[in-house]
Amino acid sequence: MKVEKCSIMSNKENEEVFLIKYLPDNVNVEEVIIAIHGFGSTKLSDTITMLAESVNKKGFAVIALDLPAHGESKTEVLTIDKAINYLLDVEYYIKQEYKEAHISYFASSFGAYLTLLRLNKLENEKDIDKVVLRCSAIDMKNIFKNNLLDEGYEKFERLGFADLGFARKVHCTKEFYNELVKNDIFKIYKSSHKILLIHGTEDECAPYEDAVRFEDENEDYVELKTIVGAGHRFLNPGEIEKVIDIASKYYIEK
Repeated sequence: MKVEKCSIMSNKENEEVFLIKYLPDNVNVEEVIIAIHGFGSTKLSDTITMLAESVNKKGFAVIALDLPAHGESKTEVLTIDKAINYLLDVEYYIKQEYKEAHISYFASSFGAYLTLLRLNKLENEKDIDKVVLRCSAIDMKNIFKNNLLDEGYEKFERLGFADLGFARKVHCTKEFYNELVKNDIFKIYKSSHKILLIHGTEDECAPYEDAVRFEDENEDYVELKTIVGAGHRFLNPGEIEKVIDIASKYYIEK
């Protein structure tokens, strides 16, 4: 497996989008998975690396990006519109660099939420092949309000912003929260693209019940794979390996 770092210029945002590419050895790339990390994480996510190691053996490339205000991103403010533009930029890059490749998605948590928004704007379903979403933050506005705002919503509303996250703080404004309210998946989602959800029953951040509801409301297009006892990060022995196995088999099967 060849690992390369690079950056591309965003067509709409006029700023760099930072990528890491996991490429199969000595194989023409015909399948590319865009991998999207969760809130506060980066393109160097261990889960993404594990997925790449698994699917590379079957000729798949994996390209991961840093979302706005994450990782190497030069921008300091996170917005939904900017994040979706980053995804479109990566899709365009793949179409130019690997002209015959099919594009699929693998995304976790907040990244899964963004992928659902991307699918909701998809004009031609053939533009994206397979989609696997792990621990999806489907009800992102409530996850932000009730889980991510560790000092409470009242302080956030009073200040108009909050700096959240781990190694790098993500600057989230009231405008960002308003975007989450506007982009309520349960209210606006209308895509008929097929999706595989992988979710743990003990997810302490993105409720398992949300995944069940989303499958019920989109039963013709969405399949839910349940991992009993797993939390948001799948930390118990064997859980993340199970996620990678389920996802890899889904991509590889024709």
